[in-house]
Amino acid sequence: MCIGCGLTVGRLLKVLMPAKILNQGKIIIVSTPAGQRGYFFELFDPFDKYENHEYHRFWFHWKQCEDLAQKRQIRQRYEMSKKTGTLKNFEQEYNAKFTVDEEAFFEDADIVKGIDPTLALEYSWKKSPCSLAVDYGQTKSATTLTVKTKLKNVIITLWQWGAFDFDENLLMEPSFEHSIPKLFERYDIKYLITDDCAQGYRTNKQLEDEGYPLRKFYFSRGTQLNLGEKNKAYYNYRGALRKGQIKYPDIRELIVEMKALMEIRMKVTTSIQKPVGGTDDRIDGEVMASMPFIEEEGDFGAELVFPAKAKKYLGNPARHDEQWDGIQDFIEEKKEAKQQW
Repeated sequence: MCIGCGLTVGRLLKVLMPAKILNQGKIIIVSTPAGQRGYFFELFDPFDKYENHEYHRFWFHWKQCEDLAQKRQIRQRYEMSKKTGTLKNFEQEYNAKFTVDEEAFFEDADIVKGIDPTLALEYSWKKSPCSLAVDYGQTKSATTLTVKTKLKNVIITLWQWGAFDFDENLLMEPSFEHSIPKLFERYDIKYLITDDCAQGYRTNKQLEDEGYPLRKFYFSRGTQLNLGEKNKAYYNYRGALRKGQIKYPDIRELIVEMKALMEIRMKVTTSIQKPVGGTDDRIDGEVMASMPFIEEEGDFGAELVFPAKAKKYLGNPARHDEQWDGIQDFIEEKKEAKQQW
C-alpha cells in the first residue's frame, strides 16, 4: 500500500493499521519533504531525534535515478530553476531536502546561525535596558512572556516562558512568580509590548492605568487586520537575523515554531502564519520584544536604483515614492534630449 503522505495522513494510518495487521500487509509511505513540520517530518525524523523508528527509512536523491533520459530532464529542470530563481522548489522536490521549504518564512541556515550555544536563560538582568513582550493566549495557543536586551549591537533573548490554558489574571498578580510586576523587579525593563487583543483587554487597561511604558501591538489577528504592521515587524526581524544581529539560546519550542512558520503569497497580500495544528506564540513574542531595538537601527529600507539601470523596473505600477518618480523624470528628460538632438 503506497500513500502520498500529507498533513492528515496520521489519521488515515490509524484506520488502515487494523487491515494491515489482519492481512499481514505492508505500508509504504512516500512523500516529498515539505519543510520541518508535519506528520511525515516527525515520522521520517531526518535529524535522528529519536533512537528507534517505526519504519525503515529510505532517502532518495534524484541522481540515484537509473533512467538516463529522466536524469537528463531533471538536469534541465535544475538549469531552468537557476535561471528562474526557483531553486528552493528544486531542492525540495528533487534533492529531497527537509531544510528547504518553498513556504518557509525563515531560512533554516539563518535559524541555526541565530542560536548561540554560549547563551542561557537569565532569570534576572540589570546590566542593560530590556524589553518585555506579552503575547496573550487564546483558545488553542499559549500565553508567552519574552525578555530581550541589546549588547554590542546584538539583540539577545534573555528569557522566555509560555503556558497553555493560562489564567491571564495572574499576569498582574504580585504573588505569581512571572507576573509583570515581578518581571519589572528582575529586569531593567524600558519597553513593554503587548498584544492588543480581546484576551488582553483587562490586563492592558490595568497596565495603562498604572503607568507602565506600554506599547500595544495588534499582532494576534495581523493576518486580517493591520496586516502591514505585522508583516513589517516580521520582515525587519528576518533582516536583522540574516545580518547576525539576533541571537537566542537553544529554546526548543521557539526553534520549532520558527522552522514551521509559513509565508503564504496571495494575489494581493502576503500572509505570515503558523501551519495547521501548529503554534506561533513564542516567535510572535520574540519578534515583538525585538522591535524596539530593531527600530533603534532605523528602518530596513530599499536600495536606490541607479538611473542607468532603472528601465527594466519601470513596468512596476506599485511603486510611487519620490525617488522613483525622480528616476522616471530623469529618463524622460534624457529621451526628450536625445530626440531633439
